[in-house]
Amino acid sequence: MRRLFVLQLIRIGHLLHSQFANHVPPAIYFKQHHAIIDRIIVRGGTCSILAMQDNPDVVLGFACIEDRRVLHYLYIKLSFRRIHLGTRLLQSHDIQVVTHLTKAGSAFKASKLPQAVYNPYCV
Repeated sequence: MRRLFVLQLIRIGHLLHSQFANHVPPAIYFKQHHAIIDRIIVRGGTCSILAMQDNPDVVLGFACIEDRRVLHYLYIKLSFRRIHLGTRLLQSHDIQVVTHLTKAGSAFKASKLPQAVYNPYCV
């Protein structure tokens, strides 16, 4: 259930909120992005999920990372943003590359990951 939730948020969130994906027709986007996610998983990419302690079914956010240095996707539920949950998810990693950016993600990258290079082709 959580895996499906994460995959759906990555696909839909990136399509709706990314300038990179905004102009791609949905049929093309979903087919190609599904293949990208599969490649990331095959290469060993992992998603860390942050959930409510007293109710683990309530997902607050997640980070999909590869090799401790490539951030593919970071999501924090809107009502839980700006309380450092994204920073907490990334604290044990040395993020050098970001592959997906949304408007909110761009602001987070600028303030918390200025050393990271945006490279949408590192997928």
